[in-house]
Amino acid sequence: MPLSDGLAALLTEHIRKHPPAEVSLPWLEKGGEPITVRLVLTTRELKPLDKNYFNYLWKGTLEAIGAIAALNDKPVGKGRKWEECRDKMMQSLRHLFASEAINEGIDVYTLADLLGHEDLRLPSAATSTV
Repeated sequence: MPLSDGLAALLTEHIRKHPPAEVSLPWLEKGGEPITVRLVLTTRELKPLDKNYFNYLWKGTLEAIGAIAALNDKPVGKGRKWEECRDKMMQSLRHLFASEAINEGIDVYTLADLLGHEDLRLPSAATSTV
């Protein structure tokens, strides 16, 4: 993933303070052979972040900066609810990255590789005509 010099410096400092955690899981297929990788971002239990946990943390951050509002007064982690914010979640961040990469001149093949896509063809439903 391409990084600016400033972001690379911040990431380097984070890694210095919080070394990557080694995690062994069957990454390629459920129930497959475990593979050990080093993860920079993990849960408190040093497990891989999944999208639900990321989004949960992200919503608290969005609230803290005033981008979304809480719907109740319960503490975070104890039933806190937030207003609808689908347009500010992980998938939207991927779309933003892709749009910005295209704007900066990255070709679609390189972008597809960065995003982990194996096939550039559109799904059949998207290519059908009405």
